Amino acid sequence: MEELQDYFKCNGCGNTKFRPVYSFSLRFYSVNFSDNLIYDEAVDENYECTNCHKTYSKQDIKAKFADYRRLRSNKKETSTSYNQFPVINSL
Repeated sequence: MEELQDYFKCNGCGNTKFRPVYSFSLRFYSVNFSDNLIYDEAVDENYECTNCHKTYSKQDIKAKFADYRRLRSNKKETSTSYNQFPVINSL
């Protein structure tokens, strides 16, 4: 069985090298039972192409990998022959 490996490639330049880029934020909101503001801390993780600096989210990468899986499974289905057994001519 052969082993295949597909890499996520930058749409802009085709590069396969990325570095993580983090954005840290606080989200403030009020609630009915208190006069104080409540906050949530959030960390957004994106990946930046080391060549053209285009950024991608984890969702972008997961969607692309889903496309890769779909393409590979379609290729496997089309390459499978329905006549897997040799035809034996009887005398």
